[in-house]
Amino acid sequence: MVKSMFFCNVSCANIYREASFHSEVDTQVTMWEALQLLERTKDFIRVRCEDGYEGWLNRHQAVEREKPRENVLPVTRIQAVVWRDVERKEPLADLTAGGYVLVVQSGPLGLEVELPDGRRGWVGHQVCVPLGGFTRENLTRVTRRFMGLPYHWGGKSGKGVDCSGLVQLTHKLLGRAIRRDSPMQYQDARPVSGEFNGGTAGDLLFFAESGTRITHVAIRLDQGYFIHARGRVRINASRADDPLFDRGLMDTFVEVRTFF
Repeated sequence: MVKSMFFCNVSCANIYREASFHSEVDTQVTMWEALQLLERTKDFIRVRCEDGYEGWLNRHQAVEREKPRENVLPVTRIQAVVWRDVERKEPLADLTAGGYVLVVQSGPLGLEVELPDGRRGWVGHQVCVPLGGFTRENLTRVTRRFMGLPYHWGGKSGKGVDCSGLVQLTHKLLGRAIRRDSPMQYQDARPVSGEFNGGTAGDLLFFAESGTRITHVAIRLDQGYFIHARGRVRINASRADDPLFDRGLMDTFVEVRTFF
């Protein structure tokens, strides 16, 4: 173990703009996400998240402890349960894609894991199955797994996502760290095409729904389709003759960019 830090102790938790549950939610943190303490109040701590985002987290959803050196694996299953015992009779906690587990041991029936507060339980091996490297094929395949997931403002987990949260989460699951919001992603990604039907599978389509500021992002699929979070994770088309075409999206399209 090295250096004491704060870690999210629940499957996912809201990061608020102010130190209040009534404040706007800006983003989320997930299980075992490392947090740098910036400030404290009675009920909240102000933290810097692993992607650099800053905000307020309820203090009961994080614990302070030393950072593990190894055996921390990403959760790749959309949602999962940590069981109190290997027989899986009683739940201990839940997990969601985007979080992590600290593996204590691996057995024939699953993985014994430790939560940030020291509680221990068991998960199935399938909870942490690697999804492959950062390739276009893997990105589109992994993103399709989230089809139908509800839109959740500030969400970046398997419980719900906003548009840029979906993009950040799917890139993260394949080992590619990117920033949180769509304007940040637009700034960091490489320009590809100014055509609504342009780009290759895995590229990102950016939109400005009011004025010139980037407000929405989607992931290009094959054959003129793209997947994004709007109401739920859904697929739309770039071609006007397709039933999945949405003229409002075409009218607000800005550019195709990519992290490949």
